[in-house]
Amino acid sequence: RTRSESAPMGDSGWTIMVYLCGTDLESECYAASMDIEEALNGRYSDDVRIVYQTGGTAEWNEYYGISNSVSQRYVTNNGELELVDEFELCNMGDPNTLADFVSWGVENYPAKRMGLVFWNHGGGSISGVCFDEMNDSDSLSLREIDSALNSVYGQMSDKFEFIGFDACLMSTLETANIIAPYARYMFASEETEPGGGWNYTDIVDFLSGYPDATGADLGEMQCQSYYQHC
Repeated sequence: RTRSESAPMGDSGWTIMVYLCGTDLESECYAASMDIEEALNGRYSDDVRIVYQTGGTAEWNEYYGISNSVSQRYVTNNGELELVDEFELCNMGDPNTLADFVSWGVENYPAKRMGLVFWNHGGGSISGVCFDEMNDSDSLSLREIDSALNSVYGQMSDKFEFIGFDACLMSTLETANIIAPYARYMFASEETEPGGGWNYTDIVDFLSGYPDATGADLGEMQCQSYYQHC
């Protein structure tokens, strides 16, 4: 897919959409909740927001009130986590769930630069990413990611500035080839990631200080931050 013309989807700033499939990383050690806490500890400005869709785990840390019986959507708001949508529990390994989240996020939280993060286990080109432990560990294959993003392509006036995988083993040629029509940059790890994954405090702080940062700027910072964090 290509566009003859492109235009930013918003006037300024950044929106990062996080597809937060908790799985056993959350139910056993609350890794997803800790990454939410990292994001909330950042120095926020009006130019930066993170939007989450939650699901895929048998148990969430009770501190944020996230439910394992329904799908929920949250947005960061001045260092607080605000619930903005709730509906019947969906399979995070279903491409329709991903497509609906991306469509909703682009419509409701457009920004000059947009990012999309897949958070969970990763199996690279073989088994994809985001294994839903509430649905027999169903995951998003690369073909399913392609199908989901292709279905919302016409709704978007520009590419994502980046698509990232806070997950193991996703930095493969096949992954890059699949997402190339939809993003300018890919952030991903060739190897396994520790459970802590990315440092979201650093991401929020960086973008709040440099709201006009490109995907290349953010990617360079993210690689350095991830190395130090892990």
